[in-house]
Amino acid sequence: GASAAQAIWLRCHPCAFVPPAFKGLLAIMPAQKKTTAPKRAAEAPPAEETAAKKLATNLKKHNVTQAAYKQIAEVLEHPVAKELFTEETREMFLVMLPHSICVPCDERQDFQVNAVTMFSQVMNQILEKMQSSLEVENGKVAGAEAKKEDFEAKIQAADASLKAAMAVGTERQAELDGAIEKTNTAQAELAKAKEEQVTGEAALTAARENKEALEAGLTGV
Repeated sequence: GASAAQAIWLRCHPCAFVPPAFKGLLAIMPAQKKTTAPKRAAEAPPAEETAAKKLATNLKKHNVTQAAYKQIAEVLEHPVAKELFTEETREMFLVMLPHSICVPCDERQDFQVNAVTMFSQVMNQILEKMQSSLEVENGKVAGAEAKKEDFEAKIQAADASLKAAMAVGTERQAELDGAIEKTNTAQAELAKAKEEQVTGEAALTAARENKEALEAGLTGV
């Protein structure tokens, strides 16, 4: 019955049996504090490697030179990249680079393949923006070149007009000089003619006087 079952239970759990004489004593005794072995002081984690050292270690692991990595990382510092992406986004890509694009293709896991694909899309966006800006600048240069050619043509035309005007002016000056010379010659000839006229009139007057004197002398004969 119950006593047999109790006996079996006590054989399995000997510590569970408490004689009646000790029950009152146990009731007034303070519970014994459970003692535990002192914990060992946690070892201080090794000093964290600097970001530069971690990067160098990772690049060396995958046989990637600092120069090659720098060329890729500098793309994210390009003004076009800063125009397209926020600083947080660019920092995220910089963190992803050593663990994705620097890993050999045949060793990349899915998340690394996705990261490389994402970075390739970023590169394409940057290149497209740069190409667009380049085309705009080329258009400006072409426009400036066309204006330059137009200005040069206008300058050449103005220079030709100036030379033609100078030629006409030279020709007109020659004509003017010729006219002045003719005028001077005519004036000299006129002065000479006047002088000859005065001389002739004086000779004529003298001849008349001689004639009159001769006629007067003949009248008295």
